Amino acid sequence: MKKLMVVAVAGVVALALCGDASAVLYRDIDAIGIELDASGAASYSGDFDIVTGDGDVNIGIGWPYNLFPEYYSDEAGFDPSGESVVGATAYFYLQGTLDLQQEEVVVEIADLTEGPVVIDYLWNNTIEIADLQLIVDLQDDGRVGYTVTAVSGDVQFDYARLDADARPTGAQGVPDGGATIALLGMAMAGIGLLRRR
Repeated sequence: MKKLMVVAVAGVVALALCGDASAVLYRDIDAIGIELDASGAASYSGDFDIVTGDGDVNIGIGWPYNLFPEYYSDEAGFDPSGESVVGATAYFYLQGTLDLQQEEVVVEIADLTEGPVVIDYLWNNTIEIADLQLIVDLQDDGRVGYTVTAVSGDVQFDYARLDADARPTGAQGVPDGGATIALLGMAMAGIGLLRRR
């Protein structure tokens, strides 16, 4: 039993010591809180910054989007010279000002091509999300601009959020920094020791 415990502890130590090339999450959350009216102030432009962020901490997105608030904070620190963006998703939280129907609009930045994203939602409202650049642009300086426009109807634009995954430049998802090989080696050594005794 002691031998098995030693092998298990050695495996845990090997896991802790081996590097991992999993992606790091960077986030920028912005509390907007403005009304977009197709007949008046119809657009809002902003940008996401995952290098320095803007210091937003514990922004709670609750009712009407979530029954219980989900809290988000900026997670900045992306280094364009040493990391590569491998995926990014933008979230826009909107609700109709008259009917109070809410919508979380999700845009995968990797999927964008030329032209704006036009979304018909909330029965009588149409919004357009433009100026979201591709991941190549996010990679350059860690910033992505966006513009949200009310094409028809009145909408309350509450929040905007960007989640971006990055890996150190040159890192690959497999074989995950050697952790798998190290664990396999430790397990084989442990089995060998157990069989000899």
